[in-house]
Amino acid sequence: MPGYLAEARELCEKYRTLLVFGEVQTGFYGTATFLASQHYDATADIVILAKAMSGGLVPSAAVLMTNPTRAEGWGQYMRARLGEVLQGCELVSGVRGHDLFNGIVFQPPQSPGLRLAFESFHKIHPAMFGQVLVMHLFRGHGMLAQIWF
Repeated sequence: MPGYLAEARELCEKYRTLLVFGEVQTGFYGTATFLASQHYDATADIVILAKAMSGGLVPSAAVLMTNPTRAEGWGQYMRARLGEVLQGCELVSGVRGHDLFNGIVFQPPQSPGLRLAFESFHKIHPAMFGQVLVMHLFRGHGMLAQIWF
């Protein structure tokens, strides 16, 4: 039905309610656009994504929301807290990012025990140490992370 979602958007604005799109099955280019809803003249306040996020390897989902100024504030808070928690960790040289896109910058450790482990993993593959860390974060803390180098 052409115009259905655009009309739903107008009604949501009129009655001051949220428009939510469930893109669990269709998101991530399932319909040739990142979100299926992009084919229609309507913007959601909330988009729910899942399934394709991890290629089926790890159960994961996301809820995307509008309100860009909130992302900036939460990002600053997250970087400050990460900096506090990781202060003194010899593997960490810093925390950086923009809004909610954040990262921890790692460096080779100085203590003999950690340095030996770090270098051993690095010889197997430069990203191996990071992958071990990512697996530990997920299994031990339920935190889904990824590395870039």
